Amino acid sequence: MIAGPLQLYDSAVLSLVDGSRKPLSQEPLTALLLKPTYVPDLAAHTQLTDVEALEANTGDYRRLALTGPIIRAMAGGASFSSDPISWGNPVSLPPVKYLLLAYGAPGTLSGSSSLLGVLDLAENAPAVEAVRSSFTVTPPAGGWFILSRA
Repeated sequence: MIAGPLQLYDSAVLSLVDGSRKPLSQEPLTALLLKPTYVPDLAAHTQLTDVEALEANTGDYRRLALTGPIIRAMAGGASFSSDPISWGNPVSLPPVKYLLLAYGAPGTLSGSSSLLGVLDLAENAPAVEAVRSSFTVTPPAGGWFILSRA
């Protein structure tokens, strides 16, 4: 499925512009899936402990490392993208609604791991799931998100 765009958490925007983090292409990032009951709060949610109670936790679900991160220059800004994120085929995953990207490798995440952004996988539906089928999230053609001049 093609999803997007990724909505950045306020704390992530600040860290991207104040230089407190490495460039995204040099940071390990992890993809997580969140249940339909999650309600994104871009201002209040800053770390994994704010959302992990609503992380998927059954079936073949696991946290995945984001691979192939790339920053592309464009007129007036830059975009961030990566390889598609695939949980496999065939795979069974519970109903989920959100893809979340967090700073850190899958095996090193902790409650204090910072959040980058979240996107709605099912804008016109209550959730998506996989029952012995493929589950891959592909970034939009323009990337997960674009930073540009106002």
